[in-house]
Amino acid sequence: MPKKTFENLPEPKKQKILTAVRNEFLTHPYSEISLNRIIKEADISRGSIYQYFDGKEDMLFVVLDEYCTFLIAIIKEYLEENNGDVFCTTEAVLMYFFGRDEKKKVKMEYATLFADIRVAEMLTDVAKCREVEVCGITRILSEIRPYLNMSELDLKPEEEEIFLQIMVDALCKPTVQFLNDGIDRYDECMKRLKLMQKHFEKRTKKE
Repeated sequence: MPKKTFENLPEPKKQKILTAVRNEFLTHPYSEISLNRIIKEADISRGSIYQYFDGKEDMLFVVLDEYCTFLIAIIKEYLEENNGDVFCTTEAVLMYFFGRDEKKKVKMEYATLFADIRVAEMLTDVAKCREVEVCGITRILSEIRPYLNMSELDLKPEEEEIFLQIMVDALCKPTVQFLNDGIDRYDECMKRLKLMQKHFEKRTKKE
């Protein structure tokens, strides 16, 4: 993640650097990222870039954090449209990312980013990769929770967290895989979603 010296920069300068970082990662494969291009566009010295980031891995986290913000906004939008219904929202988000929602188009710059990044070259530290994943899921859950309607699921408090993690995982992994390898997993995802929904419907009726 960025260093404190970066966070303490005046907002205009910070945004200029972020724009340069974003543009570089969205237009070049990870293996071809050039600090020189970022430095030139941001109009900063080579020495100062290391005062703000340890390297391009830290810069990637900034772009991925932006993607997380974008994903949260999409989920919130669909939650509001579906009155907080978890299953309807999950279906809607999957339709969006797999191009089935004709009213809304996927933000293609993020699709380009994930098409160029491969997990093996994105992070060499597996533990760090998992840490980033957990942080992302934790952030998504905390920000969408107020928009959720969990009343009809009849879950125990300790079950809610597990259920939501499964749902977020069901959303994130297939879409990232799709953007990486281009394999359309929409039908597979929908089958899993419908099975989960059927399970909870039966459970609710029994109780």
